[in-house]
Amino acid sequence: METRKQTHVIKEPLSRLAVEFGRFDERMKKLADHIRQANEDVEKIQVTGGNITQQFQRIEAAEIDEKPSADNVARLADER
Repeated sequence: METRKQTHVIKEPLSRLAVEFGRFDERMKKLADHIRQANEDVEKIQVTGGNITQQFQRIEAAEIDEKPSADNVARLADER
């Protein structure tokens, strides 16, 4: 009889502990998802930063993407 009583004493705290561990596990998974998302966001920001830097470098080197159109070339030739 004493063993059954002690089993009951142990079983109740273990049940509460299992509930708490379930909460802990759920929160840990959410935290891992947030960290993973933050990492993806940082990678995207780094790509954008690299693109911006390249644009600045092109501008500094006077490598503008716009090429003169045929109309502009003809008009420049006529003005000479």
